Amino acid sequence: MLIAALFLTPIIGLYELPISKEILGYIFIALGAAGISGFQLFPYAIMADIIHEDEIKTGENRAGLYTGFDSIPLNIFQTLAYIISGYIMSLPEIPGRSYTAGLIWWGPIGGLFVILGTLLLTKVNVDPFL
Repeated sequence: MLIAALFLTPIIGLYELPISKEILGYIFIALGAAGISGFQLFPYAIMADIIHEDEIKTGENRAGLYTGFDSIPLNIFQTLAYIISGYIMSLPEIPGRSYTAGLIWWGPIGGLFVILGTLLLTKVNVDPFL
């Protein structure tokens, strides 16, 4: 759903639709919220399986290492996201439109990162029992 929202946002902004922009905004917020909630919840379910497998193999409980260490790369990539967002938003306005080219590129660029993350996740064995 998040991928659909990211890719459809710039396309829908180009055309007049029979739906009011307010209702359309609520629809996109709902689609985005569903994707973001998965982003917030799924890592902890996956991490629990990895921590459990590590504890079985090593006999040591190192759950704090797993839950604390992940914030370091997260902070680095959040910083990169702010830099990319700032660059995209600083792109010039489209002639005859009230928005910038950055808003047009926002969805495809975000969708690309979602697809890359999904492809990376398919290559990782997150179930220790398989």
